[in-house]
Amino acid sequence: RFLCVGVRALCVVVCSFFFSSRRRHTRSDRDWSSDVCSSDLPPRQRMPWVGPDMSIRSAATARLMETWAHAQDLYDMMRVRRVARDRIRHIAVLGVNTFAWTFRNRGLEPPGPVPRIELLAPSGAMWTWNDDQSENRISGPPADFCHVVTPGRTITEVALTSAPPSSPPR
Repeated sequence: RFLCVGVRALCVVVCSFFFSSRRRHTRSDRDWSSDVCSSDLPPRQRMPWVGPDMSIRSAATARLMETWAHAQDLYDMMRVRRVARDRIRHIAVLGVNTFAWTFRNRGLEPPGPVPRIELLAPSGAMWTWNDDQSENRISGPPADFCHVVTPGRTITEVALTSAPPSSPPR
């Protein structure tokens, strides 16, 4: 009984933080979530954000990623294994598409070439991105890839393989 009350209280606190946090993530004085959900605005229209401005489409995708990552935090806290489904592909696509941005956002030049990404979907389908290269690839379960790109886990904590093998960050 105590555990159920504690978990419910934690969920209320986390959900309150998450849904009230949009004000901290935007420079706009108005409720940008209505901008993201509005069908009147073109998907490529730019909107203010904590970092560089982003498109409406990217903002919606970023919120999807944040929801997935924060939900994983709750699964981890409750020590419950999360079952991956093919819809995790949306998070993986965001990770693939933001490869160069993650370096530029830190004032670094992205290394080249972009790695080949090969993820075996929960359904058994193979998801691949970028040119086929035997010397520069990342492969494994999509959930593990998503844990690293969100970044809820480090590369050493998941079952991803890389060629050449990656070294842990210092």
